[in-house]
Amino acid sequence: MRFMGAAGVALRHFRQSAYTRYGAGFPGICKFLYYSLFRVNTFIVFSCGRGETSKPDMPVELRIVRGDHHQLGLVRGRYALPGEFYCDLSHNVHDYFMGLWNEFPAYVHWIFPPGKASRFLELGPGCAEVNYMLTLPDYRGRHLCSLILACTIHELMAENVQRIYCVVHDANIASIKAVQRSGFQEMQRVRSIGPFNFRIKVDAA
Repeated sequence: MRFMGAAGVALRHFRQSAYTRYGAGFPGICKFLYYSLFRVNTFIVFSCGRGETSKPDMPVELRIVRGDHHQLGLVRGRYALPGEFYCDLSHNVHDYFMGLWNEFPAYVHWIFPPGKASRFLELGPGCAEVNYMLTLPDYRGRHLCSLILACTIHELMAENVQRIYCVVHDANIASIKAVQRSGFQEMQRVRSIGPFNFRIKVDAA
């Protein structure tokens, strides 16, 4: 049942997800399918530990919402959003950070704790993974990803999370720069063939 629910969410938001990642129209959909189903892809595993970053000053236009599902429901009811805004339904995770720019949805990512099914990582105690990071096209260039990631690191470390991970495709240069600006460092690289890959164990050390 959970798989069917995840598949349903993915199909409902397929076109919007393809657009936000690879551009509009048929070329964007073809590229989305190629990277998702057929290409040999390389992903970079990044990690960040205690004392490796600090909380930045935020622009006045940016408001960060964490874990408020009433607010998330309001946003989803008002705007056509890609699947990254629905990970509570598709992946059964519930802690998220959403960036509102002048009260319009601009950015989202989700926090996977140990025990939650992650595509690439098997998280040990004291770890968390930031997953499904997405800045909507109209709000790119404002460093929202790095700002909200730095805020996330600060909050999770205050909650006694000892090490935080994220995984980024090696062709996603903007996201690589964003996670590095926020304090993450490259740990290793993993490969996938379309949707197939091995998971690696990570810990808080």
